[in-house]
Order: sequence, then C-alpha cells, then structure tokens
Amino acid sequence: MPPWPLIVAALVVAQPATDLAPDVDLLLREQRRVERLVDDELTVRRAVARVHNALAIRWRAEPQKRCTTDIASLLTRADLLLGRHTRDAQVARVAGAELGRLAKAATIAPLLAADHARQITSLVAHAEAAADRHLELRAWHERFVEPRLATCPHTLTGAPGLGDADANNAVVVPAGLSVCPDRSAVHGGVAIVGREACVDAGRCVCTPHPVLPAAVLTTSTVSAFGIREHQPTK
Repeated sequence: MPPWPLIVAALVVAQPATDLAPDVDLLLREQRRVERLVDDELTVRRAVARVHNALAIRWRAEPQKRCTTDIASLLTRADLLLGRHTRDAQVARVAGAELGRLAKAATIAPLLAADHARQITSLVAHAEAAADRHLELRAWHERFVEPRLATCPHTLTGAPGLGDADANNAVVVPAGLSVCPDRSAVHGGVAIVGREACVDAGRCVCTPHPVLPAAVLTTSTVSAFGIREHQPTK
C-alpha cells in the first residue's frame, strides 16, 4: 500500500487546474452573479419602501388606523416583501464578500486592470451594505407594521402596485401560481418580473399586462391601469 502522502499528491495532480487555482473567468462569472443579486436586492428594497410610504400616508390621513381592506393588503404585502428582502440582502452580502476574497487571489489580483479592480471594490461595498439597508427597513417595519399585523388579518387580493414601473419590479404572488411569461422564481411569495407579467396555475397561457412594484398578481388581477382582467387558467 502506498504511503498517505503519495496518495494525497496523486489526488491533487488529478484535479483540474480550474479547481486548484481560481482564474479571471471565474471572477467574471461571480461578478455577474453578484451584480444580479445586488439588482434584486435593490428591486425588492424599493418595493418595501413604497409600501411603507403608502401606509404612512394613509395613517397620517386617518390617525385611527382602522383595519380596512386596503390597509390589510398593504400590511400583508409589506410583510412578504420584507421577508424576501431579508433573504436577498443576506445572499448579496455573502456573495459580495466571497467576490472580494476571490479578487484578492494570487492567481487573479495581478491580472486585474485598475478600473476592473475598482469596479469589484465598489460592487462588493454595495453588496455588503445590503445588510445595513435591510436593518433600516426592518426598524420601521417592527415599529409600525408588526403591531398592526397582530390585529389586522392577512389579506391578499389583486392590487395594481405603487408608483412607477421600473425595468424590474418586485411583485407578490399567491401560493400555487406560476409567474409568466418567464416563469420567474418565487421566494417567500415574492417574484421579480419585468414591466409586464401575469400568473396562472402552471401552463403560462395568461396574457401579460403592465405591472408596478408591490403589485399582487392573481388569476383575476387589477392591471396597472385599474382595469380588472380575468386571466384564463385552463
């Protein structure tokens, strides 16, 4: 039987070179992934902020803070969106830290142009700041939203969303529905879609319509223009 050091050496030699030393191609792939994660975090954060602002405006107009259908919907959306932001902020922070370590690898750092290195540094800073941005949202949420949720029932009905549409929009999707036309992933009841989307029971035969941040997409939903449209599910 060969001695252990020889076995270990043989295993190391058998490994592909890309497994032994990270290269610039790997860095570029990770950079693109972190860029997408940072974009997702920002998209969800904007939706949370819009719902928080909408609640603040309504409560200012009605100090009694009654539990109307509109308020219940906003509270439910705020809770789901913040839950998604918890996930996205954490994923972005961890991925950003890993990208920063990768950029400092001995097989990568000497090959990076100065401009590229600065891009990486800026991206890592944005990713790592996601946790702080989440804490700011959560502080307001815990002070004003959670106490109301304790007495106001969770409600999800079709809703058009808030503000103006962005290139990407965080929307709420009830359980069991698929987001179309791109089958966007749903995490914690929230998906990130483009300017148009719809939902159905799985076959994506619905007709996409304009959506706004924090919209609630249902099979009978309210479009961005306030027109109720029934989306077929057959």
